[in-house]
Amino acid sequence: AIQELTPPVVNQTLELFFEIVMADKAYRVNKILEEAGTDQISDYLQWVKETMDFDQKIISAKEFGLVFEKWSQFNSNMTSFFGPYDILLCPVYSIPAPVQSITFEELNLHFLSYTATYNLTGWPAAVVRVGTSSEGLPLGVQVVGKPWQESKVLAAAKLLEDTFGGFQAPDL
Repeated sequence: AIQELTPPVVNQTLELFFEIVMADKAYRVNKILEEAGTDQISDYLQWVKETMDFDQKIISAKEFGLVFEKWSQFNSNMTSFFGPYDILLCPVYSIPAPVQSITFEELNLHFLSYTATYNLTGWPAAVVRVGTSSEGLPLGVQVVGKPWQESKVLAAAKLLEDTFGGFQAPDL
């Protein structure tokens, strides 16, 4: 059986996502860059750093704890929502794959909520191409499963891939 629903806390995704990213003043982001031996970051991450000013944000230990309390409550609410279902099928993005030249301002940050919601939960997920837009760009669906249910996610993704033809390189 298929049911169309939206998790009740999905509207909290972006705020929580950026609170977590900013909670350590970008320490972890910078540490990953250092470990990779580079100080060069993607245009997207540079834009986020400048827009969100997370290198400058300073929060107290109490505020830090509150961020993780919010995250825990978010995960609890999402787990309760998912309870009766085996798999969630979700959009990957609000539009077909964007062209390379589009700016982040044009994209709008709300596109993140389609994947960031499940990044925050840590649930297993896969993305499968299920069609092509009128512009010839790939359309995908995100398959999300419960913790430790990777096999169900992969089985559902395989079924979708077999049904819709899997990856097909766009005509560029």
